[in-house]
Amino acid sequence: MTALLLGEVIANTQLPKGAVNVIPCDRHTAEMLTTDERIAMVSFTGSPVVGWDIKAKAGKKKIVLELGGNAAVIIDNDADLDFAAKKCCTGAFAYSGQICISIQRMYVHKDVYDLFLQKFIENVKQLVIGDPLDEKTTSNISSSNGKFF
Repeated sequence: MTALLLGEVIANTQLPKGAVNVIPCDRHTAEMLTTDERIAMVSFTGSPVVGWDIKAKAGKKKIVLELGGNAAVIIDNDADLDFAAKKCCTGAFAYSGQICISIQRMYVHKDVYDLFLQKFIENVKQLVIGDPLDEKTTSNISSSNGKFF
């Protein structure tokens, strides 16, 4: 959705129409666009496997790749630590951490570091690891309202 909004913003500038295009499409269409000589540049956000495949097929055209996530969280000294610890646990371990928005780093203010760490560890200890098809295993979406975050 962010790419579509960015495309809309760019469309409202003085750039010539068609200078930048955001094209949501399936893999087959994307592959055709990647190899089409009329396309000067390709930008891709997603998995490393797909990104490197695009780069290999793009020939000499310019490529911008944003592969995998590098998500950080900042916990300030006035944060709701119970809420932050719960959400950070979900953000770090949902889908076994295999999503591009999984939390990979936490920067915690030194004044609340020990307490946050304790609360975070308590949340992690409550996770039930196992077969994702087993109802006893912690759900991929761990909140009472069914939303990811």
